[in-house]
Amino acid sequence: MDGGNRFETVLFQIPQIYSALYCLNLRYNDIKSTQVVFNRIKNDANCFISKSLSVLCLEDNPCSINIKKDRKKKAAILTILKTFKNLFYIDSYTMREDAPEYFDSDVVKLLHANHAGRSIIEGADETKHNPSRKRKRTASASSFPTGM
Repeated sequence: MDGGNRFETVLFQIPQIYSALYCLNLRYNDIKSTQVVFNRIKNDANCFISKSLSVLCLEDNPCSINIKKDRKKKAAILTILKTFKNLFYIDSYTMREDAPEYFDSDVVKLLHANHAGRSIIEGADETKHNPSRKRKRTASASSFPTGM
């Protein structure tokens, strides 16, 4: 089994068993691509999406190199970040001030939005991956008080 398939297994099956899982440290696992996860999210409306996973450490894997320059890697990472709305850490570079040197601005913005609580503001779209559930009601951003 290659690193990409192991990554898919870990990302979708382990959080199902451990529902409060906050962090998956997958450093040094020779994960070459996030494309299998991208494909699973796009093609499987019933795949399990963890609502507690916030840290997905992909450092020191081939898939985390040149994300800024590789359009397929960037698209896969953006899809993962859009799907896992609480995920705000994928690499130590994401927490640095010079993160835009390593990640495209779209990736950095989405990481920051997820860290700031995008899932609370937008609400969890439970109908996409769990069609039998009704959508939760959440407050819209406009209902929050403006700055002081």
